[in-house]
Amino acid sequence: MPTNVFFSPKVNTEQYMFEDIIIESIKMYGQDVFYMPRKIVQRDLILGEDIESEFNTANTVEMFIENTEGFEGEGNIFQKFGMEIRDEATFIVAKRSWQKLVGIWNSDINDDRPFEGDLIYLPLSKSFFEISYVEHEQPFYQLSNLPVFKLQARLFEFNDEEFNTGIAEVDSIENNYGYQEIFYYGSSSGTFTFGERIKHIITAERTGSAVATAVMNQVSGRGDVSSVSLTQSGFGYSSIPSVIFDVQPGTDFRASGSLGNGLIQNDVSKFNGSSIYLDDSTKYANAAFNAPRTEGAFEFFFKTKSSLAYNGQIAIFGDFNVVLDNNQVQAHYKTNTASVAYAASDWNHLKVSVKLISGNNYQVQIYINGTRLYNFTESNSVPIIIGAAGHHHNEQAAKFFGLNSSSNTDATNGLYIDSFALNSFGIADASTITVPSSTPPSADVYYETFAPITPIGSAVINAAGEVTSINITENGRFYAAAPNIVIGTSGSPDTAEINMSAQLVSHDNTSMTINQIETSDGEYHAIAVGQLYTGVDSGATCTVTQIFDVATSATDSTFTTDLAARNFNYEDEADDIIDFSESNPFGDAT
Repeated sequence: MPTNVFFSPKVNTEQYMFEDIIIESIKMYGQDVFYMPRKIVQRDLILGEDIESEFNTANTVEMFIENTEGFEGEGNIFQKFGMEIRDEATFIVAKRSWQKLVGIWNSDINDDRPFEGDLIYLPLSKSFFEISYVEHEQPFYQLSNLPVFKLQARLFEFNDEEFNTGIAEVDSIENNYGYQEIFYYGSSSGTFTFGERIKHIITAERTGSAVATAVMNQVSGRGDVSSVSLTQSGFGYSSIPSVIFDVQPGTDFRASGSLGNGLIQNDVSKFNGSSIYLDDSTKYANAAFNAPRTEGAFEFFFKTKSSLAYNGQIAIFGDFNVVLDNNQVQAHYKTNTASVAYAASDWNHLKVSVKLISGNNYQVQIYINGTRLYNFTESNSVPIIIGAAGHHHNEQAAKFFGLNSSSNTDATNGLYIDSFALNSFGIADASTITVPSSTPPSADVYYETFAPITPIGSAVINAAGEVTSINITENGRFYAAAPNIVIGTSGSPDTAEINMSAQLVSHDNTSMTINQIETSDGEYHAIAVGQLYTGVDSGATCTVTQIFDVATSATDSTFTTDLAARNFNYEDEADDIIDFSESNPFGDAT
């Protein structure tokens, strides 16, 4: 017949009360311990071993030590290889406490129970215990539930596991008992930080395809690319790859540096190109030239933002100065002035011409919109179109200025400049000139339309299929920032960086002690003389000059050549062991 439902032990309130009593008892008579789940980094699937493990977290939880008269186990055992401590202990933890304080907070735990191989650190004895078995059925269903875990554990034998819990008392086991190396260093820079990791790059990261960055011209101010810096040479190229620069992102670009601070606009121009917009009186454009010019012609187009009145100079070069005065444009040659009305809010053309007539006689002419305003024969001095000794401008350049309108608003302030040209020939005794309307003026010296240009480059590869350089055939201009560069793919896969890193335990001016030695590829790589190490946090660098493991081994030179001599203590003890791999201890047969 079925059990009596009125006397069932499966009463939730009684089960919770039973658990509460257990938890309270453990809190009163137990110990605070650190529970550390094991994370297996590399597992040997054939032998079932955890080749490499690490402990990254430590959660505090209360546990009761079941042993009342001391640790159990075999105790201290003396053998021919020394003394071995085989202490064991049984820890009892409430299920609810473990799941609340450890299980739900730890990403390294994938189940609702402790696991064999996890560690318990007991601060009372400063001991680490490794869980060997988890008993979850004692007491055996007294109230039809299982309220505790019994963790049977033995003293942990450290085997170069990694401890990165962030708790100094716990992590110190690795620094105190882990494998350490000491090496001397030289050629150092900067200051290393205690506890940081240092890294030596064995093989640098390589991308199958080359990578390059553009270097902007810091002198011209034209936003052009002066060179290309190759950051990755790539490999496996069988033919010369393409080199593509980013095009200008948008419509407006700002001139910078010596060129000025105007906006380059490709939607307002005289000849379907681009102009420079000097949007207020603080803006300017400066065109520098390689050589002075005393004979020839200089011309440009200008346009006011609105039909309102503007007052102030708009251009200076050599002996010439151009000024807007309400609805008039004034052209000055030294102290001489000529003026005429200009077309407001429309393109106007200005040209000055200097022609050597005979001897020291120069014909100086100024034209506005094809009408000659000024015709003067200069015989006292050589006229200067472009030059550092000009009457109005003492730089080897032409400078243009923005203007504010009479209402001084953002909608009306500003001046456009387009298509300025410097010619090597002047006009003599000509009453009129034709204003260019559909094609730019001829210019055999310099011609500027402010059109943004995309750089052009070509790659050079060597016999090994690596890109060695990028040659610039067109520098481009008016880039606000360095454009991105895309180099054609080689088809070869990228290779990751291979490095060796270690934790810095201590250092002085000549030596460094390290532990937690790791390699990014999981293979063995020896620390060797000449290797460069860099502090990951500090950026300090040093070069290995001699390798040892304890300070007293400074005179032992075998460490720099014998790869087996990785630990001085082991090497010293090994000399007392009969080892046929080095030589026959009973003598060689003769």
